[in-house]
Amino acid sequence: MRNLLIIFFIPMMTAFCGNYNRVSSPEDVPSSLGGPASELTLDFAIIKSQILEPHCISCHTGRHKAYENYDLVKASAFAMLERMESPNPSRRMPLGAPALTEDKLAMFRAWLNAGAPEVVNQDTDTDKPAPVTKNISFIEIKSKILKPYNCVACHSHFNDYGSVKQSLGAIASLVTSDKMPFPKIKGGQVALVSATDKNLLLKWVSQGAPEFSDQPAQDPIQKTLQPTYISIRNHILGPKCTLCHNSYGNRGAGLNLNSFIEIRKAMDRYKALINLDSPNDSHLIGSMLGRVDEDEFFFDAMPFNNGFDDVSLVVDPVTEDELKTIEKWIELKLPYNEDDL
Repeated sequence: MRNLLIIFFIPMMTAFCGNYNRVSSPEDVPSSLGGPASELTLDFAIIKSQILEPHCISCHTGRHKAYENYDLVKASAFAMLERMESPNPSRRMPLGAPALTEDKLAMFRAWLNAGAPEVVNQDTDTDKPAPVTKNISFIEIKSKILKPYNCVACHSHFNDYGSVKQSLGAIASLVTSDKMPFPKIKGGQVALVSATDKNLLLKWVSQGAPEFSDQPAQDPIQKTLQPTYISIRNHILGPKCTLCHNSYGNRGAGLNLNSFIEIRKAMDRYKALINLDSPNDSHLIGSMLGRVDEDEFFFDAMPFNNGFDDVSLVVDPVTEDELKTIEKWIELKLPYNEDDL
């Protein structure tokens, strides 16, 4: 079976959307480690020894070794929890193994609710004011790393802060281990991220990956799928299509879908791509359905891999709700963002 090339979306480090359950009381912390739950202090060492090492690190090694790094785990913790709690066996972590017990899930939630501390009960000088430091912003990361190293050329949804924040652990792990960026041509050479830029990325991660330089890091608001280009790019095209359908290293996919402008250009060249009068007849939708009409020849539903792929990893197919949203987007004459609705 052929599967679509995926680069940054490493299992357990990514979550496209979801609502996260927070724990607000010490009673939710399991007491299996000894002593009353209310007296248990959770730090990264406990999380690592009780959850990450027995259930995660055996697979997440080498290019996926982010779980040994506190800053990367903290930055990706809510995405990790979403995968741990997923009711879908193909998404739930750890893959191919029993789900985590409720005790361990409660432990992880409680650690998050406490601020995901690295250590606890450190002696601190409360009279000394904290040093004032300026945060690195997402705009700086995008302008110095994501654009110059062609990350957004293949991963169009990485133009969006929320999408990057959800995949941050995988991004940082792959970039710092020189596994990304990918070469433009299979087997070709590529300019790796410089040591200076790697340090910039890791410093941003250590700050919690804030969006703005003058505000503390916050978890991005999870936005539901809407019939706009920006939303469809972030939820569908970026994660599932532009890995191949891009202008950088298209791996044999001639159609470029990595920007709104490129899609409009493609419509001029390929009239059947998007049918504004009859959205369901659009070849864009037909390709995702694997539909075979008189003028369509899609024998396998996209996304799928081809012989040009360097790496083959499973990408979920486009769902029925996603297809309906794309159809609605076409019906509405391709609004760019929510302001156009």
